[in-house]
Amino acid sequence: MATKKSIVQLLAVFCLSVLTVALTARVSTAGAPVTVTNTASNPVPTQNVGGGAATHVGQPASSFVNLICDFANAPATGLCKTRSGSFTVPNGEALIVTDAEFSGFVDNTFANKYVFLDLEATEGSNPITVVSSIDLSTLADTAGHYAGQLHLTTGWVVPPGGSIFGVGAGTIFDVQGYLVPNQ
Repeated sequence: MATKKSIVQLLAVFCLSVLTVALTARVSTAGAPVTVTNTASNPVPTQNVGGGAATHVGQPASSFVNLICDFANAPATGLCKTRSGSFTVPNGEALIVTDAEFSGFVDNTFANKYVFLDLEATEGSNPITVVSSIDLSTLADTAGHYAGQLHLTTGWVVPPGGSIFGVGAGTIFDVQGYLVPNQ
């Protein structure tokens, strides 16, 4: 039995030696290194396969925008804000809205009925112009509570200088997206 074990060990050492010599020989016969130049006139295609600065939506985390529109105890319409204050899409950029979540309540006389809500992309301050909107509807439960999610695969564009208004008394909207250079 000891002889079989010794033969197996000797065979294993031999195989490792052959692989090491073969790999070393292959590496040592490699040609000169290749240099790739990435110029503006002839760009080299790249792909971020290691994660790096890009996120699951292909954008750096620094371009993310999270807005909250809280009308639970306020008027039916209002400006969506960041946690630190009001938000306007910076000049030269556009906001791509990818997701929205909403929840709220209505008087129980509207229980078991549909609630209609809007998110509006606006421009200007006086007058405010609505450039696009998303209309939502959801069913309130027996106590008047409602909630929902909206996932926009291709995104909803809010233009430079624009803001988002939420419409729906008693509603809280959470809106997520990211900034991109305006085309």
